[in-house]
Amino acid sequence: MDDFYDSQRAKAGKYATFLWLGIGVYHFATSDVASFLSWQAAVYFIGGMFIAALIFGGIFYLLQRGITKLLLKIITTPSPAIASVIIAIGIILMAIEAVLIFIISGWIISNLLFSESEKPQKVWTILEFQMPNGEKVEMTFHNPSFPEATLADCNNALAIAKSDYVQTAKETAPALKEAQFIGARCEVSKDDPLKPE
Repeated sequence: MDDFYDSQRAKAGKYATFLWLGIGVYHFATSDVASFLSWQAAVYFIGGMFIAALIFGGIFYLLQRGITKLLLKIITTPSPAIASVIIAIGIILMAIEAVLIFIISGWIISNLLFSESEKPQKVWTILEFQMPNGEKVEMTFHNPSFPEATLADCNNALAIAKSDYVQTAKETAPALKEAQFIGARCEVSKDDPLKPE
């Protein structure tokens, strides 16, 4: 009987490990901040794998084993229905474990391993217009298809295609059709520099 419990414990640890790794790959791939090529990734994938097996695997193994023992005390006659209930409880516990690991690993990646301050800087093009009533209006552009753009790249693009930017701005915001273009600049910022804090 001990061999059976040992194999169940090992399976619970493996399941927690696979969840931790798979969910971690998802979080790293979809994060603006996290990088697979960092020391934080090594901590998460190597260290976290063992911790997940011990903590999540251990807790959910003990929960499943405790619920099974409780059911065996309550139900004296084994039947296929009882076996189905025990299997269903196991599946529900596995689903709960997956959700918990998803939430906890996401929090660890975004708050402990990588912080918002490590969010990559973006280059923004800012166009300035003067409305017929004299009011000054600014509009920002960021090219997400060229995330590695530098300030020099932005300034070069402005020098070459400033009129294209102005035309796009006037097409995007009809209120600018009558506005006079008065200047353009590039800025580096994590978020839209004109967005209110």
